[in-house]
Order: sequence, then C-alpha cells, then structure tokens
Amino acid sequence: MKYKTRTKPTPRSKNYFDDKGCVCNSCNTYKEYQFIIKEPRYPNGYGRRCKECHNELNRQSYLKRQGKTKVYMLPNEDNYVGITQSMLDRARRGRRQGMDYSDYRILMECDTRKDAEELEALLHDMGYPGKYGYKKNPIQ
Repeated sequence: MKYKTRTKPTPRSKNYFDDKGCVCNSCNTYKEYQFIIKEPRYPNGYGRRCKECHNELNRQSYLKRQGKTKVYMLPNEDNYVGITQSMLDRARRGRRQGMDYSDYRILMECDTRKDAEELEALLHDMGYPGKYGYKKNPIQ
C-alpha cells in the first residue's frame, strides 16, 4: 500500500502558518498574528481564525439563539418566575448560581420585552417568587 507524502503547505493552503502570521480557516486570507485569535490549546498559541471572522461567527450564533422574550417558570425552584430572550444562556447562568433548570416551563412568548416584564410583574404580585420578588411593579 502506497502512502501519500505530505507536501509543505503553501501560503494559499488552509493550514499555512509561519513566524509572522497564518491563513484564516474562514476567509482564507493570510493575516499577521496580531489579527488572529489567541488559543492556548494550539502549539503556537494562536487559533485558526482571524478576529473579524471569529467575532462574526459569534455574532451569528448569538442572534440565532435570540428570539422573542419568554416568561418562564421553574417548578423545582418553588415556581420561580423570570424572563429571558435565550433560555439556553439563562439556564447556563442559572446553573452556575445553583438553580435547577431541568424542568422549566415557558409560560408565554412575548413580542416585546415590556410585555414580558408586565406579565412577570403581575405573576410576582400574585405571589410567585422571582428576581424582583414581591417588590412593587418594577415597570414605571
């Protein structure tokens, strides 16, 4: 069985890097290391994407996760009521704070954040716990 021999990467290939910079895997352009994201897991300490492409991919990912503002309830946390645009991000932050998001329920998806805040305030006035607790209506 004959094996293919590796050829030395050229400046136009995706895996090209030298002492001054490398080729971004997203836009396929050669950039100096000051424009490449830092990644400690790689031997040279730099990632494989430029900062512009990295920021754009993060922005697209963030917008993809966003949506209508949701009013949610956590039955395992004494019916805690809150609002969020991204349940995934909210659950991550909540788990770090020690809250149980395993059995959340979306009560309503509102078109505007103001509508969601009004519903949340109404539920808090009815006795459901939450960030604003039993305070007076936070929307004024």
